[in-house]
Amino acid sequence: MNKIKILYTLNYARVAGTEKHLLYLLKHLDTKQFEPIVVCFAKGPLVKMLRDKGIKAYSLPRKKFFDFSTALALYRLIRKHKVKIIHSHCGQFSCVVGKIAGVPHLLETRHGLYFYFDRVPRLGLADQIVTRAKASFVDLTLIVSKTDEDLLLNKFKIHKTKIRRVSNGLDEDELKESSDPKRLKSDLRIPLDRKIIGSVARLSDEKGVRYLILAIKETVAQFPNCHFVIVGDGPLRKEIETLAQDKGIIENLTMTGYRENAVEIMSLFDIFVLPSLCEGMPYTILEAMMLKKPVVASDIFGNRELVKNKETGYLVTPKSPEELSNSILSLLRNEGKAQKMGKNGARLTKRYFSAKKMSIAIQKIYLELLYMTA
Repeated sequence: MNKIKILYTLNYARVAGTEKHLLYLLKHLDTKQFEPIVVCFAKGPLVKMLRDKGIKAYSLPRKKFFDFSTALALYRLIRKHKVKIIHSHCGQFSCVVGKIAGVPHLLETRHGLYFYFDRVPRLGLADQIVTRAKASFVDLTLIVSKTDEDLLLNKFKIHKTKIRRVSNGLDEDELKESSDPKRLKSDLRIPLDRKIIGSVARLSDEKGVRYLILAIKETVAQFPNCHFVIVGDGPLRKEIETLAQDKGIIENLTMTGYRENAVEIMSLFDIFVLPSLCEGMPYTILEAMMLKKPVVASDIFGNRELVKNKETGYLVTPKSPEELSNSILSLLRNEGKAQKMGKNGARLTKRYFSAKKMSIAIQKIYLELLYMTA
């Protein structure tokens, strides 16, 4: 039996949310039926990681949306491997090339429509035209959140036969807690005796990290025995470091930059915070909850599908340092409540967000497409 060759494409080759989604999907892929091939339009550790797992993986760096040299290399690769399905996780560049190369089936997973929380009511005709054109170009659009599904169906009037919702999932055994917390804290220069409030996020505007910075001074003033950790890098790093200096909180903050062992560092946290302004379905919240951490997150689509307010953590008004601080302080002052919320989050995550279930659901979609045209 010839295996069905599926080409997966990603913009980046780091290991963040979208890349973790693909790793979980491939971990549970039925390799008796499907043969995965992965192309990253950048260089990074993911390519080697996939190759070490025996998966064909390629780096084809791309400088702009339609980079001709990258498009040509991708076209040749598609033809060489006789790809039957392209499953894009990075927009439609690879789908356009796939269409030219004669690939029978094109799928795009949109890991978030990424409209800022306050822009949704103002979405207009131009947004509708672009979104409907993208949906019509591929066989199916996969989305990860109920909010995005509702937007596509009701706001953009995409027909329900063109959309499938498959929530993100993860495996508990993949989340490696620190085997030596004291050593890790020492390596990161985190005080050993402090309560740790942490965030794992790209340092870009949509993640809202500046609002966490603004919440730190008041939090420390009322609860001195705490320390903040931010794991991640991005275009706003210098701006955020300057803001921290201006607010006089450098001694209360550790910024680690990008770390491949982000989950291990997250395991040190007593409270996890994500003050985003837009999200799809953030893996960092799923990971934090699986690690039994209470979560304080902005009350926006994506986050509110994961965090149950006052049950697994707190949802706060976006862009509100005061509400962030108050919610963090509430958890710092009531350790029993924080631990109960953490346990509730772990129970919810195990029940509803399984990587295996996610992968099986996506594989059923592949077979549905193939059999519809067989």
